[in-house]
Amino acid sequence: FVSMPVDLILQSTRIKTRKSAVKSINDSRSANCQ
Repeated sequence: FVSMPVDLILQSTRIKTRKSAVKSINDSRSANCQ
């Protein structure tokens, strides 16, 4: 077990989740506009 900072892992996961969430929100928004 490598003692990698858990904060880094959580942060990268959070950023990925936020990006995908923003992408889905933008997708639904553009779909509503059409």
